Parts: sequence; structure tokens; C-alpha cells
Amino acid sequence: MMRTGYDRAMIPDRDTYDEAEWAASAGHGPLLASKAGEAFLIYRHWIWANLQKISFEQSFESKEMFDPPEMVMVGRGPIFMFVWYGLLWSVIEAIEERKFDLRGPLRDDIAHMRDALKHCRNAVMHVPRGNNLLNPRIQKLIELPESVLRIRRIHHGLGRLLREEVRRQSELSAPRAMSAASALD
Repeated sequence: MMRTGYDRAMIPDRDTYDEAEWAASAGHGPLLASKAGEAFLIYRHWIWANLQKISFEQSFESKEMFDPPEMVMVGRGPIFMFVWYGLLWSVIEAIEERKFDLRGPLRDDIAHMRDALKHCRNAVMHVPRGNNLLNPRIQKLIELPESVLRIRRIHHGLGRLLREEVRRQSELSAPRAMSAASALD
């Protein structure tokens, strides 16, 4: 299968769930009962998060120097990373609000990271009252053991979940559109 557009940047890497973990997490079809267009709406936000992730990863090629060192928080890499994390939280929040039943390792990773990601989003989207360039809410996220691996797994897992549901819904609506068009003949 040729990957184009956003899919090219969504090719799974080593920070994904293996097939057994995936079956335990999403094999029961947690989005099957979603309303038409609901998965795509959430997927749109995941795409926004993914673009921030891609920009973050590309920022490693930059040789930015910071003086004083605390200014690293206004560098391209941290900006893209924390906006990615904030958008990823919005995807998690949308899934939780709709009470989609995630299970297994994906649910466990989200449970482990949810508060830290929520606080990170708040720190990114709201100017803090204190004058610290490194907000304590962001610092807590950075210091969590395995946070990078868990966030990447969550990111890839939610992308796969949403992408599969959007494709499934697209395939379901295609026959209806075809039959409606033939009724006009």
C-alpha cells in the first residue's frame, strides 16, 4: 500500500503496541458505536497533534544555541513538543468524554499519563501566574519515568484507532452514496 499525505508520517515505529497489545487494547472495537463523523472530528485533532510531533522531530536537525540556557523553553523543539502534548491531551479528553471503552496497554498508558498531559496542556495554553520559564506542571511531566515512551505509544495507538475507524466508516458510507447516485439515474 502506498502511503501519501499524512499517512507517510504515521508509519508505525518501535514505539507502537505489538499486535497482541493492540488486540487487548482495541480488538473489541471501542469506536464501533461512534456517531457518524465523530471519529473523524477527533482524528482531525490527532492529525494536528501529529503535525506538531513531526515538527518536533524535525527540530532535532536545528543547532539552536541558547544564552542563557533557560531560553531553551522558547526553542523550536520544546515549543513543538509541548503543543503536541497539549493537542494529544485534547484527543484523550474527547475520547474520555464520549466514554469510548479503551482497554489493555493503551488504557493503562493513558491512565498513567492523563493527569500530567492535562496539566501540561493547561501550562501550554494558559500563561502561568509565576515567572518560571519551566512551568512546574511541565517539569512534572518531563520527570515522569517512561513518559516519552508512553506518550509515543499513546500517540501511535490513538492514531491507529482513529484511522481504522475513519476508514471503516468511509467504506460503510461508500455503498450508500453509490446506491443514492444510482437511484437518480
